[in-house]
Amino acid sequence: MGTEVFDFDKTLTYRDTTLSLFCFRQGPLRRLGICLCYYALAVLVKLKLLQVAALKECLLNVFYQSYDEPRWQQHCAAFVPSIHTNQLYAQTDWLTGQKWVVSASMEAVLRPLFPSNVQITGSLVCKTGGRWQLQQHPYGPQKAKLLQAAGVLEAQRVYTDSESDRYLMAMANEIVWVQGDQQTHYTRATWEAARGKLPQI
Repeated sequence: MGTEVFDFDKTLTYRDTTLSLFCFRQGPLRRLGICLCYYALAVLVKLKLLQVAALKECLLNVFYQSYDEPRWQQHCAAFVPSIHTNQLYAQTDWLTGQKWVVSASMEAVLRPLFPSNVQITGSLVCKTGGRWQLQQHPYGPQKAKLLQAAGVLEAQRVYTDSESDRYLMAMANEIVWVQGDQQTHYTRATWEAARGKLPQI
């Protein structure tokens, strides 16, 4: 079996974890502020006026300015047990084969969920000059570029829930479209016939 590549949020979980991570263990008023800020910025992302990475940096700098990197890592680790993974996560044999999880989720959240043989590529943050910055944010075409930089030029199978992973799909012989616990299998040809042409990479 060749390389299998998995997205994380809503591919291996039942819901996106971004907002939940930022709201985790915060008081009611602080959670309200985080939610209002998140949804306001999400509108700008939807309108293509803001990048997803900038949304996360804004939340970090507004609501987690007092944290240093070790404290943020601890926050991420404490959040992990609250994640609700789905049937695909439970049924996958993570100990065999060549498997990658490539996601814009925080790498500090992803790593505890998988054995050491699974290759993890997630978002990396650092605090420089008192401000949080995303050093790496695997989203859209960046996912394929990071895989290619690691020497993965094609995949046997890509699992995803999002059209934003079209560049990943273009690397795959098979595409598994995940919606909750439902999986729809495509070849590259049947995907393009049903849902549109994939990009050249």
